[in-house]
Amino acid sequence: MQKFTSCFVGIPLPDDFQNRFEDILNKIRKLYPSWEIVYPKTPHLTVFYLNEQSQNVLPAIKRLVEKEVGIVKNLVLTVKGFNYFSKEDERYGIIFLEILNSPVLKEFNKHVSSKLNNYYASDNNLTFHPHLTVARAEFNRASILRDTVKNLNSKIVNIKWIFPVTEVAIYGVNSARQSQHQEKIITISVR
Repeated sequence: MQKFTSCFVGIPLPDDFQNRFEDILNKIRKLYPSWEIVYPKTPHLTVFYLNEQSQNVLPAIKRLVEKEVGIVKNLVLTVKGFNYFSKEDERYGIIFLEILNSPVLKEFNKHVSSKLNNYYASDNNLTFHPHLTVARAEFNRASILRDTVKNLNSKIVNIKWIFPVTEVAIYGVNSARQSQHQEKIITISVR
């Protein structure tokens, strides 16, 4: 039986934006070489984190998600600028591209979360905040993280990506392979 780690339900960034995403990652890498940059080939917005799952339960997860994709059928997302997650007393931060306020996306998260609560992962205790992660980094103080993200927004400008949601995917890392990067395991069309 095949196992997948770090599984989640997500919305992929459309292929049309892949080069732009990789370009931003390269600019960040040049500005902040010590940061841990995300894998560039699978940019996504995480909707619900599943953690470790076996191949046997993935069809059931797919069916449950398929029942909810109508919520995002006509959804258009806007990505604009950088932001970060960190507690005030932490020195570790996650830097991301902000998804502008989307009540429909939050509604989709709420429905998917309720359907998949049997596949619960402890990370789902966090408040849902739509985003595209770009890097992780450690700082001497939380205030430095805040100032660094402001600097990032001033150096990498004109990010405004608008796109319709056309698919939802179940991602995971195949534990039988050498690669430690998530990949799309199952794709669900939204049309």
